[in-house]
Amino acid sequence: MSTLTIDHALCKKDHLCIKECPVNIFQAGKDGFPIINSENLQRCIFCGHCQAVCPQCAITLNQIDPSRLEKTNILAVPLDNISQIIKSRRSIRNFKKESLPRETINNFLNLCSYAPTGGNNQSVKWLFVESRDTMNRIRESVASWARTTEKFSFLADAFDRGIDIIFRGAPHLAIAYSGSEYGSEQIDCCIAASTLELLASSQGVGACWAGFFLIACFASYNPLIKILDLPEGNKAIAALMLGYSQHSFCRIPFRKTADVKYI
Repeated sequence: MSTLTIDHALCKKDHLCIKECPVNIFQAGKDGFPIINSENLQRCIFCGHCQAVCPQCAITLNQIDPSRLEKTNILAVPLDNISQIIKSRRSIRNFKKESLPRETINNFLNLCSYAPTGGNNQSVKWLFVESRDTMNRIRESVASWARTTEKFSFLADAFDRGIDIIFRGAPHLAIAYSGSEYGSEQIDCCIAASTLELLASSQGVGACWAGFFLIACFASYNPLIKILDLPEGNKAIAALMLGYSQHSFCRIPFRKTADVKYI
């Protein structure tokens, strides 16, 4: 259970915390100060809305001093700039051998922690394949799985001929996994991976969803599961190949307009 305190010396009785709390922990007291509903407190999802919305830093959540939290600095970014990032994203399938700096990887994955999750459960975890040897072992395992299937046997055939369709020569693999039973873990991991893809693209790092790898994971291919060695009860849900692209792209290809039904 979370701990919440309200500093009456700082509180201006604007009731922003009451209006913003998604589980109705705060109520208006007789003196105008917000009071904490102890029964609802156990439903706290630690989203931090109360601290984020209070301009007076009057709310302390789980002993975290609100004055030490990073301030928001929302700038009016022109839509054209944002649209360029989104439209310029490409699924990279030709990677350089050059590895990514670990600092870059950590920056990306830490930012992905701010992607939304159901009920703010924050259950998305990452397995980052940094070693070229481990990438080779995983690639070989996916090819071995493909040999057991009719539909994906072409992956094994290409692998035997030295053609890497599985990872396209990417030096890294970022795997989002979870063992949560909240119910939104699949969506949460996919949102986190999509966030990572856009972050990478915006910083000149290529990414592509590792679909064949994921299909082998979903098939519970035991040799592959052993290599990943995820904690018991956890499953790989989303995965991206990462690295620097061999080529630059100078045009934005055509896409259909959104198919929307308004009701």
